[in-house]
Amino acid sequence: ELLCAEGLVSNLLECVSDGLRWETLKYAGRLLCELFAGNPKYQNQVLDALQDFMTQRLPLTQRIGTQAFISLLAGEGAIVSPLLHDPMRHRVLVQRALALLESPDLRVGADAY
Repeated sequence: ELLCAEGLVSNLLECVSDGLRWETLKYAGRLLCELFAGNPKYQNQVLDALQDFMTQRLPLTQRIGTQAFISLLAGEGAIVSPLLHDPMRHRVLVQRALALLESPDLRVGADAY
């Protein structure tokens, strides 16, 4: 909770826009999933950040955001949060996933599918 309170989520979002390497982005996605699971107070902030990952210009960042959402929706290791059942959030996710399906990077489209 302390990390979230000190702005870690917004700092991560700022860093990923700079085009980090695959491993770094992968760990950022994992960290956000862990923060989501362990900090109910900051779940909205984490979900917003992951949705922002999906709109970044770099395909690797888009893939990490999509894969992290897949993990959260699958409920890996925990019960699926009620925030993930929110119809408004679903609309936004579907809109962003549809946009990613048209990506020139086939891996982005496959992840969005």
